Amino acid sequence: MKKTKLLLIFLLCMFILIGNVKAFKWECNDLDVNIGDDVTCKLSEVDIENNEEIYIYSQLEIYESNVSNPAKKDGEITFSTSKVDADRYNVTAESNLNGVKTKTINVKSITTKKTTTTTKKKSSNNYLTTIIIDDNQIEGFSKDKTKYYVSVANEVNKVKIDVRVEDENATYDINGPQMLEVGDNEYTIGVTSEDNTTRFYKVIITRKEEDASSNTNISSIKISGYKFNLDGYSKTYHLKINEDDDKLNVKVELEDENASYEIEGNSNLRDGSIIKIVITAENGDIDTYRIIISKDEKTNYLMYIIIGISILVIILLIIFIVFKKNNRKNVKKKDNKISDNERNNFHKDSEKDVDLEKTIEISSLNDNGENIDNDENEETRMLPLEENVELEKTKVIELDSETEINKAFEDTFD
Repeated sequence: MKKTKLLLIFLLCMFILIGNVKAFKWECNDLDVNIGDDVTCKLSEVDIENNEEIYIYSQLEIYESNVSNPAKKDGEITFSTSKVDADRYNVTAESNLNGVKTKTINVKSITTKKTTTTTKKKSSNNYLTTIIIDDNQIEGFSKDKTKYYVSVANEVNKVKIDVRVEDENATYDINGPQMLEVGDNEYTIGVTSEDNTTRFYKVIITRKEEDASSNTNISSIKISGYKFNLDGYSKTYHLKINEDDDKLNVKVELEDENASYEIEGNSNLRDGSIIKIVITAENGDIDTYRIIISKDEKTNYLMYIIIGISILVIILLIIFIVFKKNNRKNVKKKDNKISDNERNNFHKDSEKDVDLEKTIEISSLNDNGENIDNDENEETRMLPLEENVELEKTKVIELDSETEINKAFEDTFD
């Protein structure tokens, strides 16, 4: 009983699965044809949701088709019997989901030549097989996809577009701008089939925005009245100008028209002045060119004369001071020498006088027998030996003091 239940459940599941399978249809309009007739087979109910793919097989030549091989959608395929060597051909559709379906086409042999002519049906194939831009095929191309987007760098301002048609009898026409502008540029490709039906493909080419330039190069520098050579490598130059020029007329041309420049230091020019040309690139980068000025300035002889006289006066003043100082030293030495001699002579004379006092008596009477009491001769009176020596010492001290005072007085005024 248990095995029976399991079998029933299995059969029920299989029935459900089979019931949910969507089988495609493969039908042909005529299975019995004459040589030269076309046979059209129709593919329908393709399971798109489950990505069903139908592969078509036949030894008959395909005249035209609006589905790809393998087919992923409903469509029609027309087979031609104009070139056959048998009386029976199969046209098979094989599904990756639902198996194989085959139709057999019977071709009748014609023993007598027809006197009537038939007109071949014109092709309606207006598909492309690829689109080529500047020798590069568009990635992900599909003939059923009619719109594509391509991006190019800002440096690209022109492109070459080429295509390949699926039917050699189809023609095409490409319309679009000659030059690319920044942003979107639309090109339309019209493919016209042999039966005069047209399919349009569009290609949108986007040219990117230009990046901000960092170019700070100078193409030329012109200075009125002077020849200036710009070598293109150095950014520091030397220029000798007239001694009377204190400002120059400078004109600068930049390689990048979006860059800008400023001139600094072009006033009150002297020998050694520096003129700066400061360039600012579009992206904000800054660079500086320098022109170092040299000039022969007039010699200021008056200034040199004044400097020479000043130096001479200073030298003479130094000589005078040194001479006077040396002279003063000599005078002092001489005065000191004289004072020493006088002092020695005075001491000698004093010693003589003392000796005389010891041996000579001075009379206190004059010729008339009167006593002499003259204050003027008081110093020559006979004194005791000790008093006389003390008196002489006092005189020497007074003489030395007077000499020191005179010396100090001279030093003060000198």
